[in-house]
Amino acid sequence: MSNSTNQKYSQSFEKLGFIPRSIIRTINRFNQQVTQKSTELLIYEFKISRYQTIASLKCFLTFLIIPLIFHFLLNLSISNFVLQKKLINEEKLSWEFQLNSYYLETENFDEEYFFNTLLIEDFYERGHLRINSRRLDFLKQLRINQLFIIQNKCCNICSDCLTFIFLILLIRFSIPQIIILKSFFLEFLYNLSDTTKSFFLIFITDLLVGFHSSQAWELVLLLIFNRFGFLIQHDILLLIISIFPVILDTIFKYWIFRFLNKISPSTVATYQNMLE
Repeated sequence: MSNSTNQKYSQSFEKLGFIPRSIIRTINRFNQQVTQKSTELLIYEFKISRYQTIASLKCFLTFLIIPLIFHFLLNLSISNFVLQKKLINEEKLSWEFQLNSYYLETENFDEEYFFNTLLIEDFYERGHLRINSRRLDFLKQLRINQLFIIQNKCCNICSDCLTFIFLILLIRFSIPQIIILKSFFLEFLYNLSDTTKSFFLIFITDLLVGFHSSQAWELVLLLIFNRFGFLIQHDILLLIISIFPVILDTIFKYWIFRFLNKISPSTVATYQNMLE
């Protein structure tokens, strides 16, 4: 037992000599810089950094451009298929959101046109006939528009879901490129100063969970609801806006306390000073 422990101690600790180890390390570094190996090492590091930058840029553009092209072509093909096969016709016009807007536009047209016809002298003789003919034309055009909107929203749902699946598969088969992109991004963050990192941290947190972020979240949710044709319920909308930023704020604070405090304590100290 004693021999094994002595071997472990001899392997884990270096022997002390007359010359300090820091001086020996400094001399070794100086020799590496003076000799030809230093230039080879610099060239090797430059090649690695260049390869990392090019690979990261290719990976970023791949994840940005290819899903957009795939989504555009898929949406175009689905819309052409729906129009040719007539999968959605006038008899299937049954979405609640579209029917509500259909009813409101019809009612507004009736009120506006009725008010305009009151100014005509022969309204009591031919006014009702004009209202009926104009109303039928308006209803036909409105029904065509609503049918086109429903077809567009169905195509959006199908194309977005398939694009999301395609993006997951693309990430699954691009793990080495993602590792290179992650290392490049982390190296870029580490090279920033503590003040710059704290500035970006405050900017992101205020943008997502700040005082005025509720209006941005409301706009994003309205765009999502309108894109997929969902019925907009303001109670649910307010509930999501009031809960989701609080959850994000809690996650940010936990990440800062748990991980960022271990990686870069000076950044956390600068961040707290900037908040104060």
